[in-house]
Amino acid sequence: MKDSVASNFQSFLDVEDFLNSIPMFSQRGTKAANFNLDRMKEFCRALGDPQINFKSIHVAGTNGKGTVCRMLASVYQTAGFKTGMYTSPHLVNFRERFMINGNMIDECDLIDFFNLHAKHIRGQAYTYFEITTAIAFWYFSKNKVDIAIIETGLGGRLDATNVIFPEISVITSIGMDHTDLLGTTLESIAGEKAGIIKPQIPVVVGNLLPEAKNVIKKIADKHESKLTEAEKYQPRYLNGSIVLMDGDTEIRLKKTFLKKIDAVNVAVSYDITRILSDRLFIAPEKFIS
Repeated sequence: MKDSVASNFQSFLDVEDFLNSIPMFSQRGTKAANFNLDRMKEFCRALGDPQINFKSIHVAGTNGKGTVCRMLASVYQTAGFKTGMYTSPHLVNFRERFMINGNMIDECDLIDFFNLHAKHIRGQAYTYFEITTAIAFWYFSKNKVDIAIIETGLGGRLDATNVIFPEISVITSIGMDHTDLLGTTLESIAGEKAGIIKPQIPVVVGNLLPEAKNVIKKIADKHESKLTEAEKYQPRYLNGSIVLMDGDTEIRLKKTFLKKIDAVNVAVSYDITRILSDRLFIAPEKFIS
């Protein structure tokens, strides 16, 4: 990309050209990854630490994290909260990664971000994911969201998103993913994912195998973070509905897009809304609707 364009972003095409010049992890594998939270913390400081200006929910996991993010965003938006969601990768349009109340970031906002910060960015060796994460923090702070749902890229402990101090940490599942970076056993992968757990911040987990659950429990105990398991709601798929039991109360969701595999993810999402109800109140009927 030409220097004149890189220092003066006039269109979304300029933004795309700049971003496409940076190796993406999915394209280059570990060569595109450079995991170091010190660099991301420095990046945030240069932006004015926008990540401290909004409440957040931090979601990690091998499978189900995207589903949980979308469920939570929908529930909080429906309840009237201004809701941000940062996910990756995008399917068609780069702007899909940054949503507020279901709407993608405007092209003009992305142009503004790079015109404000391109000089700093060009002097550093930030990764593609670090830059997109910084955009999300800046965008959510600028728009004063009530809550932002933040999905990790991979892992957790050294993920660029792991500079936030969320209201709650979430680990949906643990499987054998990115073994070249996260380790070759469920225990080692669980340890990396559990790196998002913060001192005295509650943790919600999905359906985990014992060897992964034991690792996460030890880390939660070390941080004095209360851990709850979504399985306590006895999630199941029954006659086209997902059914949870909250004590003696049956919670039944009948949505055409929900599948049997979503039962635990629904329970995870429901548990999050219950835990955070003192700060972000959602009536149970709003969760169902």
